[in-house]
Amino acid sequence: MLALRWFVDGTRIAQLACDNGIGKTAHSFLHEAIDVLAAQAPSLHTALSAAKIAGHEHVSVNGT
Repeated sequence: MLALRWFVDGTRIAQLACDNGIGKTAHSFLHEAIDVLAAQAPSLHTALSAAKIAGHEHVSVNGT
């Protein structure tokens, strides 16, 4: 939930720590969650190939 709030709302880490009662470890938890999500994400090549197979003519790439 901590990572989702950070991604969706841009909630500050200090606020996330306070809301979850986890103190200064919120930063570590956030980066751990990001690492888990990144490991599950398809590569850019895979995502673009899937979009092409699905028949999408245009794809907007946003982010890093």
